Amino acid sequence: MLWYEVYNTGLNTVEAAVSIIWTSIGGGNEVKVCAVRRAIDRANSSNSVLAALNYELLTTREREVMGLVVSGMLNKQISF
Repeated sequence: MLWYEVYNTGLNTVEAAVSIIWTSIGGGNEVKVCAVRRAIDRANSSNSVLAALNYELLTTREREVMGLVVSGMLNKQISF
């Protein structure tokens, strides 16, 4: 599976989840928006913890390559 397929699948999953949450939560729109925001905040905090743990597992070279990719270099440029 290519990265953009994973990205699109993730977006579709999020859209479906928001749709289910929106229809299942009682109350007005303000209550629903607060519930969705809390869920997003909870997901973001757990994702940052996982990212930090995964970063710790990388080798020195993997960390170096990751920094170069994040700075915008292409794979071809990094490999030389």
